Amino acid sequence: MGRITTLSRVSFIALGAASLAACGGGGGGGGVVTTPPPVGGTPTPTPGGTPTPTPGGTPTPTPGGTPTGANDDLFQPLASESFVNDAVGSAARVGNSGSFDILWVEKSNLTISYSASDNSYTVATARDSGRFLPADIIYEDTAQWVFESINGNTTDRLLLTKPGSSGSFTYRYVGGATWEHNETDSTGVTGSVHAFTYGVPTPAASLPVTGRGFFDIDVLASDADISYVGQGEAVIDFGSGRLDFIAPLDRVLSDGSVFEDYADFIATAALGSGNSFSGSFEFWPNITGELDGRLYGPGADEIGATFIGTDASLGRPFGGFVVGRRQDLQTLADFSGLIDNGSFSASRLVRYSESGLGSVDSYDDTDFRNFAHYDGSTSQYEVNVGGYTYGFGPSDFVGSDGRFAEFVDSDGISYRVFETGPGNPDIELTYASFVWMNSVEVDGSVLVDDNHFIEFGLRSDMSPQTGEATYSGRLYGVAVSDERVFDLTGTTSFAIDFADTSLTGQFRPTAQNRADGMSYAVSPIDLTGSLNGVWIQAHGNAFSFHVDGQLYGPLGEEIAGIFNGHIGDDPVNTGISMFGSGAFVGTRD
Repeated sequence: MGRITTLSRVSFIALGAASLAACGGGGGGGGVVTTPPPVGGTPTPTPGGTPTPTPGGTPTPTPGGTPTGANDDLFQPLASESFVNDAVGSAARVGNSGSFDILWVEKSNLTISYSASDNSYTVATARDSGRFLPADIIYEDTAQWVFESINGNTTDRLLLTKPGSSGSFTYRYVGGATWEHNETDSTGVTGSVHAFTYGVPTPAASLPVTGRGFFDIDVLASDADISYVGQGEAVIDFGSGRLDFIAPLDRVLSDGSVFEDYADFIATAALGSGNSFSGSFEFWPNITGELDGRLYGPGADEIGATFIGTDASLGRPFGGFVVGRRQDLQTLADFSGLIDNGSFSASRLVRYSESGLGSVDSYDDTDFRNFAHYDGSTSQYEVNVGGYTYGFGPSDFVGSDGRFAEFVDSDGISYRVFETGPGNPDIELTYASFVWMNSVEVDGSVLVDDNHFIEFGLRSDMSPQTGEATYSGRLYGVAVSDERVFDLTGTTSFAIDFADTSLTGQFRPTAQNRADGMSYAVSPIDLTGSLNGVWIQAHGNAFSFHVDGQLYGPLGEEIAGIFNGHIGDDPVNTGISMFGSGAFVGTRD
């Protein structure tokens, strides 16, 4: 796609640097590439045909007018309508001497209207208005129309995203737009720019009240002459009303140079009455502000929002819009594909007398080469441990206690898969789980108890680069001392600083003696560690206890992994040490 030229110097949406032309999937590496040169010539396509303009000048509708709701979507032909919208704006004065003064930054009361009689769009606030006809189109591509209207010393430019059923920035029920209004006089230019989303909102009665909605989103933003564009994800929990957004944005300079995956746009909001929501956003390193939007389409099919804030280090406004489309993102419970990503595993082989008393010995191992594979189309699992592959599926199912679904294969090996969904009494998971593989053999008077814990699930593709998050969860495993064998349960907590990738946490185990069923609280294990991409590593107990894991879900909503090492003292005989292995899972608070 090509680029257009605008008076980006006075706007926080530097369309001249990026437009929608610099958009595309985020790449890696943070290198510099150059976008194509501006498209030459002046194409004159006409959305909805080529009508005859209506004489009579430019109407100035009253801002805040009542939307008419005349259209079912944004595809042509459109009926005349004043659309529901959310808008932000800013203005500046640029003097001929080079002076630059910000005049105002605001969430705006704006109207966006379409007239079917001449296929015109009119955008207005209490300060200014602009009317745009098909003959005013100076550029278009698959994602956008760009209109320009010049009247004496006043220039108005409107960018509208095109309607569509697939692809970036092209949506059926919601549109994104920017409107620049510039007035030139003998001493300089006064200019304003607004970003807004508009369209066909979701009826309040049709808004889901339970479950989650997952959206692929596009973001266009700018501060002065630098633009940002990218794609990401948004998640709505309709039950709690919480929304989370994350999108890695490319940084586009005024000369067209692009720094890919420059930083993450992160926002959190809450649903209000009806289909609207409000919240806040942050963008590395010093930009924060407010975000407002709503859901669009008959069944909350799409999402649109605008945001406005200030760069604390430079004191200049930063704003833009978000548009997105709901996706049928599967959870582990209904996943129909193949999970084949790397998993951490922990193993502990325990040898003890059949009575559970007397001499006990064990070994432990942490290995990233062991895997848990899952084929959702057949509900078959494969576990690769120590170079050997073990399979199990529905024909091996023997029952569930709500926490674990248990499978036993023809060799008597047990596989306990941690249950996801609201039916688990310990914790409700959506994306993460683990397999507890266990076999017990008799060697004379000794039981050989072999345990392997392997986490798996729908792993996150990326983690945020800014902000913080806390996770609460559960742990499960096996621990041994020289005298006893214990089953481990307990709670976990993690705090991750995504900006500096530091991690702290705590494990709070409870050890139940297999010999007599007595349970003992074990001293908490404090953890410190780091985040590398979506992988976590931490340690505790003077580096004798190790934790490995990963983030799961579209936005890192869950965490799962394994642990190995020194748990603490044997709670029955505090003079000897206890070592353990197991798995943990958690959800973002």
